[in-house]
Amino acid sequence: DLEVGRAYAALVPDAGLAQRMFAMIEEEYHRSVRMTLEVTGSQELATRFRRFARKRKRRYAILHQAGLEQVMLVRNYRQKADNRRRLEDLIPLLLSINCVSSGLGWTG
Repeated sequence: DLEVGRAYAALVPDAGLAQRMFAMIEEEYHRSVRMTLEVTGSQELATRFRRFARKRKRRYAILHQAGLEQVMLVRNYRQKADNRRRLEDLIPLLLSINCVSSGLGWTG
């Protein structure tokens, strides 16, 4: 999800570095999609994996929102002074990671 990736990149303090790095990620994403379609001869991704494609389409909106919420949780955690960060502050972030990995069906 490039929009979620872009939101994560916005967390990088050096905006120039973030922009350069995300540009490379975005370029590689588009190249990977283009080459996958060329190799498979398909018009869209995952045509050979219909169950996965259906599951992804059904879950996309909630996974997208969970990803954006996760970025907000990371931002909020980082904004706390080091001496105010507690383990309890990580629980919502850890739950969001679990939510996204469960929705995708993998943790990688």
